[in-house]
Amino acid sequence: MAMDLTGVDSHNEYYSKHYFATIFEENAAETIANWRLKATEFKGQTPWAKFRDCAKLFLQGYGLVESFLTTPEQKLEFVQNLANHYLTSLGYPVNKPQYLEVTKTLFVPVFREYLKANGAPLLWVILSDDASFETE
Repeated sequence: MAMDLTGVDSHNEYYSKHYFATIFEENAAETIANWRLKATEFKGQTPWAKFRDCAKLFLQGYGLVESFLTTPEQKLEFVQNLANHYLTSLGYPVNKPQYLEVTKTLFVPVFREYLKANGAPLLWVILSDDASFETE
């Protein structure tokens, strides 16, 4: 049975349609088998199950944000907690938020920074506020 790749798209043809149709499933099979084995060995969950649980947290929490979390601090705590769940489900470790200097006068509040082996930035996670959550 072919792998369901709903939502997977190759922008600018970085990977060919042929690759996704014929080769990708074979290349990914070992990684997926290892994830399943680790989940079984450690009585845990596969990465996709963890990610699915994050969606449940979001849907449960969305009503809380609109109804009960009225202060900016409460909303920030909720968003940070949700971001931590998403990042750990994707295999990223938790580390401390920080302000990183972009220019001498511009510092960016980076919630999480992940580096390459050579120390160069790999990923910056920056949280933002949604104006629809503001109460007046």
